[in-house]
Amino acid sequence: MARPARTGAGVTAIDEEMARVQQRLAELAEQRKAALAAEADKGRPMLLAALGKVRIASMSKDEAKTIAKALGDLGPSRVAQILSQR
Repeated sequence: MARPARTGAGVTAIDEEMARVQQRLAELAEQRKAALAAEADKGRPMLLAALGKVRIASMSKDEAKTIAKALGDLGPSRVAQILSQR
């Protein structure tokens, strides 16, 4: 005769462990998001330092946004390559 499957405490323990693991995954996801944001903005200090050493002609807000968007979309290497071809 087969024994009835143990449930109750076993299922409860599994559910509790799953909840702990899901909480930890949520924490890791937040840490990853913060790390990606920091990595994506890592070049800002270098750019600001370089901008502080050159004179920049007057520009509109739209022009400044376009330049910033190009840096964000294309990346600094591609923008530098395009500008060096002028």
